[in-house]
Amino acid sequence: MNHPIHEDYRHSGLSDRKIESYPKRLLSYRKRLQEIVKADTYEEPESCLNVPFDKKSIKHTKEVIKSLRGKSLKYVVVIGIGGSYLGTKAIYDAIKLDEKQNVELLFLDTISAINLIEIKDKLVSCRSQNSFAIVSVSKSGGTTETVVNTETLLAELIDKFPKVHERLVVITNENSAYWNAAQKMNVATLPIPEVVGGRFSVFTSVGLLPLALAGINIDELVEGAKLATQVNLLGETTSDSALTRAICAHHHYKKGRTVLNTFLFDPQLASFGTWLRQLIAESLGKEGKGIIPITSIGTTDLHSLMQLYMDGPDVIQTRIVSIRSRNVDLTSPDQPFFGELVEDADNLSLNALMRTIVEGVKETYGMNGRPMILLDFSGMDATSLAFVMQSHMLEVMYIAKLMNVNAFNQPGVEGYKEVVRKRLRTSRQ
Repeated sequence: MNHPIHEDYRHSGLSDRKIESYPKRLLSYRKRLQEIVKADTYEEPESCLNVPFDKKSIKHTKEVIKSLRGKSLKYVVVIGIGGSYLGTKAIYDAIKLDEKQNVELLFLDTISAINLIEIKDKLVSCRSQNSFAIVSVSKSGGTTETVVNTETLLAELIDKFPKVHERLVVITNENSAYWNAAQKMNVATLPIPEVVGGRFSVFTSVGLLPLALAGINIDELVEGAKLATQVNLLGETTSDSALTRAICAHHHYKKGRTVLNTFLFDPQLASFGTWLRQLIAESLGKEGKGIIPITSIGTTDLHSLMQLYMDGPDVIQTRIVSIRSRNVDLTSPDQPFFGELVEDADNLSLNALMRTIVEGVKETYGMNGRPMILLDFSGMDATSLAFVMQSHMLEVMYIAKLMNVNAFNQPGVEGYKEVVRKRLRTSRQ
């Protein structure tokens, strides 16, 4: 198996020769990344690429999974924000229908009494606490939203389930305040490697634990991520699709196309777009530089934004992401109730109709001279999605190197957190 997706650069705005003109500093960085992966340690921020190869951590995660899984398990609540849940939700939403999951993942991210009450009501309706599990994720161990949501949910459940803490797992940096507090209260804990940032953590226990509890094959996820590293980074430069996309993205950025639109022609990929948006924004938006990530959903946004994309300011570079086939499909009726209002649309697979629309959109971008790359999944499964996510993490590292920014910090985010902490202290005085 090589690439689980087909990539089409014919309308990228760059010739093959231009794409393959690899800057020396990028090739030097690629060589450094190869050394980091081969070292198989957690000494550099780029060591997040090693997470899928960490057999010890995966084994530990599977032991906790086994302790929580059972025939009566119905709900898994993921409490986290940003990188602590976006990757998990991206994978769950993309493949849950194809794999027909019996366990539902519920997500608590921002502060919302309404969201929390809805989830609380579902858990309280369970006859036993073994029907649910709660996964609380905070890399720093002090994320306001995560800690408050966790404490509030536990308090709402404890009357009916006095031992609810037995169904809780805390995932955080080892020896963080949250880690130490959880261990003191005999709550299960799993560590996030210190150098692995939240937006790069989906293949740690952050993602693997709740996804496995939901019935998703995490061995396939791990294999897909490993394959992406092997094909892209450890293979020839010509097989490195992350490198190719990075060169295209940076070329258009320098030409003033500072907006990157990921146009997703499958609504189940919306959460993947949200995960990717954070990955790009937090990794590249620094020192007055950055690519602004946006997402669009096809075909919905063909009817709301396409006019702007085709005839507005030429500041957008686009990735069209589509899925060639799904396990789920329907066919339009061969004898429509209202007759043939749309020509040639009767007795047609809905998946086939979407394929036709994607091809039409791709052709339209070419006709209008707007730069576009097509990423086409042959199908949607855990291996393919993990491949693409690991590949995109590698891509943003390449782009950051070309832009000369640190892909792994987020000083702008830390600033807001400190202001909130100060205001909370002031409100208590």
